[in-house]
Amino acid sequence: MTADKDQLFINEPVNWLKHIWNVKTGPKLKDFLWRVVKKAIPVSSNLERRGFPSFNCKSCGGHEDDLHVFLKCPLAEEVWNHMPTIRKPQNSITSLAELIKQGDSFTPLPPTGLTTPLWPWVVWNLWKARNKLVFENRVFTGQEIRLKSIKDAKEWSYAQSRPFPICPPPMSPSGTLVCKVDAAWDASSGSFMLLNKCHKPSAKKARPGKTCPTSVPMLWI
Repeated sequence: MTADKDQLFINEPVNWLKHIWNVKTGPKLKDFLWRVVKKAIPVSSNLERRGFPSFNCKSCGGHEDDLHVFLKCPLAEEVWNHMPTIRKPQNSITSLAELIKQGDSFTPLPPTGLTTPLWPWVVWNLWKARNKLVFENRVFTGQEIRLKSIKDAKEWSYAQSRPFPICPPPMSPSGTLVCKVDAAWDASSGSFMLLNKCHKPSAKKARPGKTCPTSVPMLWI
């Protein structure tokens, strides 16, 4: 069984945990990268396999597949060549899985101020630019895509480092009736118990409200 599992893992295009799910980037980008590797994005080559007619890249007129959109298209090449990272994707890359596996080597240069990966945002914004061109006829330059990728990466990284303040519950005005409610469901009988307790905390002598246990059958719609 162990050998079978190891063989199954070897046949996978990427190490899903290392190369996608544990990458320090936004959840929507991880989901998108997973769909890219699974060839579940609507580029021409993927749609052809589902019986749709083929179409060319609207940016350059070349045959559109995932590798073309994210790496081989002249627009994508321009974006990557001017991206402020220590290394750039190699021309010898033959699949998006290879690009994603090399992601750790595309370290942002210190002037960017980034300590989290930049490459997922490049892939994401290349895809968004492609869709804007296809569906809205809006053209984005390589510089615009590059700057948007850096901006998005910085905003996400900053949001992760900000401490979220814990706000105390608001004070109720004098004389406010406070009701506390809790419930539990018994799966074996299909019933639930509802408890509520009402009181006025501002009173000189707080009097507990009436506790009303209720048991009724669950209603399934």
